[in-house]
Amino acid sequence: MRVWIALAGALALFACGPSPNASPANSTPTRGATPNPIALAPNDCTSPPPASGTKAHSAALAATVTLPASWIENTTDEGQNGAQVGFALELGSGTRQGPDVIWGNSLASPMTPHDAVAAEAAYTPGSGTVIAKGDCTIAGSQASFFESSVAGLGGGGYVLYIRRPGVLVRLLILFSSDTRDSTMPQVKSILGSWQWDKP
Repeated sequence: MRVWIALAGALALFACGPSPNASPANSTPTRGATPNPIALAPNDCTSPPPASGTKAHSAALAATVTLPASWIENTTDEGQNGAQVGFALELGSGTRQGPDVIWGNSLASPMTPHDAVAAEAAYTPGSGTVIAKGDCTIAGSQASFFESSVAGLGGGGYVLYIRRPGVLVRLLILFSSDTRDSTMPQVKSILGSWQWDKP
């Protein structure tokens, strides 16, 4: 998992970049498209939020999500330096026994999510082999992702950017190889529960 923390170096690229035109994105699959419960796809980044679960709030990201059973917010990882500075959501006990996590931080950047994804995916060998990219909408906000097969991490993962005025939220989603198919529907439901704090 340390290889992903190296991606934080890529974030310096985004701080002063130009503000390109926004890319089109939708929160629901396009007409005729079938949602994929075990992957993020263009126009398909969310599923209905958990019917019940624990609310987790990040002041750093100004957002709240609902966590399904067996997910926790690991507050001991929040506020630390590195990829998990603002939000640390983990499947399991929070003891880092497995790599199924969602870590989030925020960046002051004028870049769109689409262009942030393109820049990060091309920046470092640490991002692994890029398998897929796409644009979508989360909580009414423009979002973009890339999926990567990360060396040393059997299940790979995603980098996902969500735009809020003046801020980019960057989520790092990591899987172990033996849990990905069961974890991904939960991840999409967490993203489907995303709510921004009221200004």
